[in-house]
Amino acid sequence: MLRPRVVSALILGPLALAGAFLGGLPYFALVTAVAVLALREYWGLASQMGYRPDRPLALGILALSLIQARGHISLEAWGGGLSLLLLLSLALQLRFPPLPDAGMRRDPVVDWALGLGGGLYIGWLSGHFVSLRELPSGFQWTLLAFLTTWAHDSGAYLAGRAIGKRPLAFGISPHKTWEGTLAGWVVGSAVAAGAALYLGRPDWEALGLGIVLSLAATAGDLVESFLKRRAGAKDSGHLIPGHGGILDRIDSLLFVVVVVYYYVIWMVGD
Repeated sequence: MLRPRVVSALILGPLALAGAFLGGLPYFALVTAVAVLALREYWGLASQMGYRPDRPLALGILALSLIQARGHISLEAWGGGLSLLLLLSLALQLRFPPLPDAGMRRDPVVDWALGLGGGLYIGWLSGHFVSLRELPSGFQWTLLAFLTTWAHDSGAYLAGRAIGKRPLAFGISPHKTWEGTLAGWVVGSAVAAGAALYLGRPDWEALGLGIVLSLAATAGDLVESFLKRRAGAKDSGHLIPGHGGILDRIDSLLFVVVVVYYYVIWMVGD
């Protein structure tokens, strides 16, 4: 399992870094492709639970979020578009009464809620990849988010395999351990703090950022693990050898990039 995991990382890591370095349309296209694939895997998990998420609603939120992040529409326009999507999607659900004996649960309320949740979880959060890169020092901070998450995940995975014994959250993810998690926190915090110091942030601030980002990475991982647990799935997909699906690879990043973005605009003033 370790060898295909390393090979996949050696291919996908440079691709992500190259896209972030180029920025602009190439990076936007890369983020859009990844987000759509992750959303598709989310739909698959929901289907395994017996539901049919409102796909047009989820896709609409994703499209609006990425376009707004690129700067082509204002946040007010995003809110207006979202409001129209919500109204229209709710009205359309009236056409689908519950069919409890049709093989699928077909609960219109749950289907609509899962569509909304998927659109916000994947679409809205993914927009922060673009928003962060569009900042004046966006590439440097995007690089910090990537390296911190990769360091955290690698540290947790390797330490968990080597010395992991005490389950972190057995009901959510049976294979995650406290030993691996603590190692991920240490490695991730060190990388984030070092990168923040390099970018000129004060010592205490850099350390605090490192700790918060490591906690965010763990939270993102556990959220996706919870979804997989509910669906009875080991991975969100099988697209990446050794890693599972796209959502398996960006679950922590979705949380980390949001924290980095708001840290930069609120604390750095970039």
